[in-house]
Amino acid sequence: QIKKDLNRTLNDEDSKDININNKEKSLYNVLRSLAKIDPVLGYCQGINFIAGFLLTISEYNETETYYMLISLFSKSFDTNYNIRGFFIESFPLLDCYLYIFDNILTKELPHLNNHIQHLDVPKMAWIGKWIQTLFTICLPHEMNIRVWDSLLSLDLFFIISFSVCILQSIEKHLMKLQDAFDFTEYLKNFFNSSLINNSMNHYNDYKSLSKEENVIHCSHKNVVFLEDIILNAQKKH
Repeated sequence: QIKKDLNRTLNDEDSKDININNKEKSLYNVLRSLAKIDPVLGYCQGINFIAGFLLTISEYNETETYYMLISLFSKSFDTNYNIRGFFIESFPLLDCYLYIFDNILTKELPHLNNHIQHLDVPKMAWIGKWIQTLFTICLPHEMNIRVWDSLLSLDLFFIISFSVCILQSIEKHLMKLQDAFDFTEYLKNFFNSSLINNSMNHYNDYKSLSKEENVIHCSHKNVVFLEDIILNAQKKH
């Protein structure tokens, strides 16, 4: 199963000085080692994207990636991370986080929540993947590095705050979509489009802070800025 997922995990753009076959070999070694040390966890699709992201960050240092994965999946980190519960049988922690997300979305964005329910969008087609893979499956690499800065300096729950703030920043666009397929396709394309920007140069030009809501306005000329979404998520957190 690990071997089947190797070629759809990594791309040949990152770390161009490393051959893609060597990248896949490193990913296989890390995933197989993790599965051997924790046979109950074994291997589940989604772990490959987290491992692949960490390998890229470490410039394909297998040892560093392996020990970082152990830290993330370890029960001893259950007050902050322990993402093991996102992948073991029945996905207990993922179900818990989806339940929490639903409740927060209902409170923060009730109209959008009703619209999503009306469209009957499957959770695992979007938010389930976001949470389970810690955004490694959808965000561009450089943007995800910034998200992980906050994730590791705060705790795992930041992933929910961040998800809600993303939806808040593009709510008006999502409300116009008329079926589940269009909804999931919009989100997929959004993360890889010019509609989201990783730049911080816009700050002096337009950023405004609402004292009543204590929310930074993320959008300017139909562009959403990642840094503002993160700041809003930190405030909610």
